[in-house]
Amino acid sequence: MLNEIRGLQTSCRKSLLLVCLAGLLLSCSPSVNEMASPPLRHYDVGYNFQCCTDSFSLLASIPLTDTFTEQIQQMPVREGDDLVVIDIDTAFHASSNSIWVKLVHASSTIGYAEESSLLRSVVPKDSISQMIMFFSRVHQGVAALLVLGFVLIVALRIAGYRDSRRLTDGTTGTSSRWLAALRVMPLPHLRDICSPYPLLLYLTIAGSALFYSSIQMYAPEAWQAFYFYPTLNPLGTPPLLSAFLLCLWFIVAFFIATMIDVVRQLSMGRMCLYVVSMFTLSGALYVIFSIATLYYVGYVLYPLYFVFSIWYYLRRTRPLYRCGRCGTPMHAVGRCPRCGTLNS
Repeated sequence: MLNEIRGLQTSCRKSLLLVCLAGLLLSCSPSVNEMASPPLRHYDVGYNFQCCTDSFSLLASIPLTDTFTEQIQQMPVREGDDLVVIDIDTAFHASSNSIWVKLVHASSTIGYAEESSLLRSVVPKDSISQMIMFFSRVHQGVAALLVLGFVLIVALRIAGYRDSRRLTDGTTGTSSRWLAALRVMPLPHLRDICSPYPLLLYLTIAGSALFYSSIQMYAPEAWQAFYFYPTLNPLGTPPLLSAFLLCLWFIVAFFIATMIDVVRQLSMGRMCLYVVSMFTLSGALYVIFSIATLYYVGYVLYPLYFVFSIWYYLRRTRPLYRCGRCGTPMHAVGRCPRCGTLNS
């Protein structure tokens, strides 16, 4: 009798040990929900979209197979129409599984759209998100315009140098005199105005391009979250995104300060030419550093550009004189770029 009790106790202990081991294994192994968890998406039920194309349509129901889509009634959506997400479902096809989004149209029309097709045809109903989408579509044309603007400014500058001698001889006409005047026209970095704000503006724009490309490479999920839920507050965002948003605020501040000094120091004609040159150089810097950073060259190029810009400003751009009549800062003794007074 005693031996039977001892054997029963031993078997109970072994069973208890096996149950504990099984529970430990089950707790360490991933659950079914974790193994089949859906991909991360940054929108949910109740999110508002706006259609940005005329070639998008909603389906009356989810197709049972991949080839059954053409037989379902399609409801076209016009560009600019609002769409609201009311459900997200998964369709199990024979070939693949796809995510389908149930949407309600502004006219109370309810339909379905595949997630990949939906995201290509809509944009979040937010002004910042729509601006991001706009610039992503026209960035190639903007880059081409910047190149043409840079070539035009260089060509005018060369023409001004060629006509400078004839201007001193007094044998030129009005057009040649205008071209020769470009020889002394203020240009960003080359013959900049007497102010540190343009330099700070260009350095900040180049830095924002560096941070933008870094986000695309190292934190794409953070940029996607920012696209669906944009904010201008740098607090509470990932470090790279916070640095990018801070650069945007500094760009606005330095641009306002630069324009104030431009209006104070330049006449109307020179001010217009300088502003065009400033926008061209700013866009070129953003394009160059955003592309160079994608190939890791920007991380070397930006410190070199930073050091060179500071050195050039201290050696060539920093004002040493002021006009005796209006007090405008000047690089050298001569004619004032604002009032035209000859200082000697």
